[in-house]
Amino acid sequence: MHGININVHCFAVGVHPKDMAATSDCTRIVVANEGPVAINPSSNTLSDPEGSVTIIVRNDQGFPVEINIGLFQLNDRFVHWCSAMKTCLSYS
Repeated sequence: MHGININVHCFAVGVHPKDMAATSDCTRIVVANEGPVAINPSSNTLSDPEGSVTIIVRNDQGFPVEINIGLFQLNDRFVHWCSAMKTCLSYS
């Protein structure tokens, strides 16, 4: 098969990847990582950490860039992100 070039890369994303989507131009893959719910055996308490988002950005050098964002980093920034994105969900 001449003319076919397949590059396969493995990436470590956040804990418990739940869903992923590619942008329409296929330059980015966004992965939603679910925070793992667990019971702490020493204190017998429930732990439900926040999840994260991993963004994989394609580049021309063949080494995609991986960006990990913890959802806690977005706390208190909802208004900022809504105005930056020019879209906003309404919550009632």
